Amino acid sequence: KKGTGQVCFGETPPKNTIKKIIVKTLNKEAAPFFDVLGPGKESHPEDWNRMIKELEKKGVEIKYKENAYAYCPSFKKGKPGQLHLDPNASISALEHEYTHFVQFEKRGFPSYRDTLKDTALVIKLEEEAYAVEIQRAKALGLDNVVQQLEKNLSDRIKSLSVDWSN
Repeated sequence: KKGTGQVCFGETPPKNTIKKIIVKTLNKEAAPFFDVLGPGKESHPEDWNRMIKELEKKGVEIKYKENAYAYCPSFKKGKPGQLHLDPNASISALEHEYTHFVQFEKRGFPSYRDTLKDTALVIKLEEEAYAVEIQRAKALGLDNVVQQLEKNLSDRIKSLSVDWSN
């Protein structure tokens, strides 16, 4: 079926909280903010804890795994899903996935299966979540992070547009 690839979906901090570095090579292409901000629980502990606590309070199952960045809708309509998250994810990666949670919550938590049926919606949701990260990168003047995030979004859209029926 078209668009049945994996659907799992990751405010600008005060400038004085960011290391004054120029990152020429992004080691974590899937989460380029890590190279600039480091782990979110260290760079923005209040924001990290607030989002994690809200997700837990609202019934999201959080599974920590290295290099994992995904909010996965539940198979049961009306129920929150799972967050798969690198325990050392940047605050930006957590915000991206948190954005997906909020998107699904506003829609009454559609099921995983229902979500798969609407590739255009999934693309829209990805564009919105990446926009949060891109806005942060632009505000900080991190052109290389902006470029990597735009590439990640483009790659994600291409992966969602694949015809999986063959």
